[in-house]
Amino acid sequence: MKRVDVEKFIELARPGLDGYQNDGKDKAEYARLGKMIGRALLEAIGQQGKVRWNPAGPAVGGDVVAHGTDIAIYLIPPLFYGEEPEFYCRRVDGLDDHHGYGNRRVPFRHLLGIENGEGQAVEFMRETLAGPKGTRY
Repeated sequence: MKRVDVEKFIELARPGLDGYQNDGKDKAEYARLGKMIGRALLEAIGQQGKVRWNPAGPAVGGDVVAHGTDIAIYLIPPLFYGEEPEFYCRRVDGLDDHHGYGNRRVPFRHLLGIENGEGQAVEFMRETLAGPKGTRY
């Protein structure tokens, strides 16, 4: 797997005092790194799936969704200055299940180590897959 600059991804996920000042270049880099991280997460937990990018509008950072056969992972930057970036995941029943079960939140900093297929995020995903599905939405 290619080297993923997780620290750069986390830096790009933080809004500034005036919100997101994306000139397009930062947003493109956020999307590129996010897709790599999404693929790395799916690979690390043995899931087949797709990674999608939704750029949204100029006032927000956009989001990356890594949708596996049993889990969906949403890398979405915070909306407000000062919030710690976090992502969430939920159990799903296949690639066509876009509702899934209850969300579980994880700080972006837990992504550190993903380039080696390890780290707190990988352990969290494995726990999510091993645990009960939770409430269906």
